[in-house]
Amino acid sequence: MCAAIVVAFAVMVAVECVLCNMPFWRSLTASGDSAAAYNVLGPGLERTDEGLLKVTDPTQAYMQVDADGSSEYVRMDPVSSKALDKAARQSEQVLRTVRVRPDVNRRAGTVSSVSVSSPRSLYVHAAAAGGSVCVRIVEPKGSLIPFDAVRANVRVPFALNPLRIGVMVAVLAMVLVWRPGSRLWRMPLDTTSVRQRAWLGALLAVPVVVTCAVVVWQLVEAAPLSFHTKGTYTYDFDQYDYVARALLDGHAWLDLDVPDALRDAADPYDVATRQRLLADGVSPVYWDYAFYQEHWYSYFGVVPALLLFLPYRAVTSLFVDGGLMMPCGAAVPLLMLGFLVFGCLLVIRVISRIRPNAPLAAVSMLCVFMLLASNGLYLWYRTNFYSVPIAASLFLSVLGLWLWLGAAKRVPVSGDRIREVDGTQSLSLPHLAAGSMCIAANLGCRPQFILVALLAFVIFWPQIQSIFRHASNDSSLPHMSVWRLMRAPLAALLPALIVIVPLLAYNVVRFGSPLDFGTSYQMTVTDMTSYRQPLSNLALTVAY
Repeated sequence: MCAAIVVAFAVMVAVECVLCNMPFWRSLTASGDSAAAYNVLGPGLERTDEGLLKVTDPTQAYMQVDADGSSEYVRMDPVSSKALDKAARQSEQVLRTVRVRPDVNRRAGTVSSVSVSSPRSLYVHAAAAGGSVCVRIVEPKGSLIPFDAVRANVRVPFALNPLRIGVMVAVLAMVLVWRPGSRLWRMPLDTTSVRQRAWLGALLAVPVVVTCAVVVWQLVEAAPLSFHTKGTYTYDFDQYDYVARALLDGHAWLDLDVPDALRDAADPYDVATRQRLLADGVSPVYWDYAFYQEHWYSYFGVVPALLLFLPYRAVTSLFVDGGLMMPCGAAVPLLMLGFLVFGCLLVIRVISRIRPNAPLAAVSMLCVFMLLASNGLYLWYRTNFYSVPIAASLFLSVLGLWLWLGAAKRVPVSGDRIREVDGTQSLSLPHLAAGSMCIAANLGCRPQFILVALLAFVIFWPQIQSIFRHASNDSSLPHMSVWRLMRAPLAALLPALIVIVPLLAYNVVRFGSPLDFGTSYQMTVTDMTSYRQPLSNLALTVAY
């Protein structure tokens, strides 16, 4: 055991200090010649009054510097924070992440992303040979680039990455606790054990603390995510906040400007018409918004707005006039934390139902497998607007299934007609109702997740069989017996309808039909009002 830990620790040190810090070791002999900071700007770049670079011609946008060959890396020096703040005060959209391509002696390099928020990314690999290094800015015309200079002959600093180290420690811990013959293989799952519950709570406390820190940081640093370049669409990723504000104001349409030319267009969904309007300078034309009867709408499900964005703006309006915006970068981690917690609880509940006393090692393996197989890691990483409805449906689905699986009561209920007939387990009606509401709410998040409801036939098949047997054996049930027989189905259906009916009514208010979610009116790459999915794609889609 001790030898295994020592070996694993040595591997971790080698990976972090050698493999992951290879740029440091490869640039040890760098001369650090500061004279190489003198740059030649290409004719496609011009320096603004704030010291930033503006792309005027993407084909000639480059920064050139001489290198002596002592280092394979160049460093992009960002402008001062004062210059960035000044540009922000003037409402100028400065790129925080910039694509660059270092060409050495007219040999094209590879495109890299450089972010002013990531110091390590400022060091770009060029080539070992000395000569002229031409760092091309691979960004469209009009982009503001926060670079002051490019330096050659630099030494990449040695750096330890806490996140990477934490991942390796976690992997090491899993290998140790899952190794054959470990204690976890000898400990059976016991959902009534206080010790096991405490350990689970301690493990889940780690992502809870991390999520809280991320959410607070996102709320403090919240800023509108709206981008527009003349002659193109307006990209605004604060749709859920717009929905929240619209609902607080008592209407379904978004309070966004509609250009007269777009409103008066004979067919605004026609791609050629839109391109002509954009070329004429008509703005704003919002990308991936639904345009219907002279108003902008969001065709994404409204439930996340009701769960998070609307309450946050309503509460903060008590302290700030009009309230504050919740960024998607705060909403997605909260929803994914709920998915993590109840996803693990769901796995544990499934195992305790179909394989009681399973080893804790197997249970923990399946919890990790569930998180990986769900693609949850991507949603934690990509906390943008498009992740919100998917994260919400993942959370609501596992929560609903967990409640449904917990509906089966361990203790018989006196007078329960289903149990009296053939001994099937009675059901907790509150659990049944709450689970139905959660799963039905998928219709207002990612509607495809509503198919999770079909698992009711698997989970409650014994009770369903019991109801049919009882109904067929007693055709003249008294009123109270009918009520006892139907109360479980009603407890599942009525709460679902309480959620579904308002969502369908919301569609009627917006688009005149309960089943019209607005996807046909979205402003994207094609005319969605006339687009039809080819039948030839159906078989491949089902197979996929």
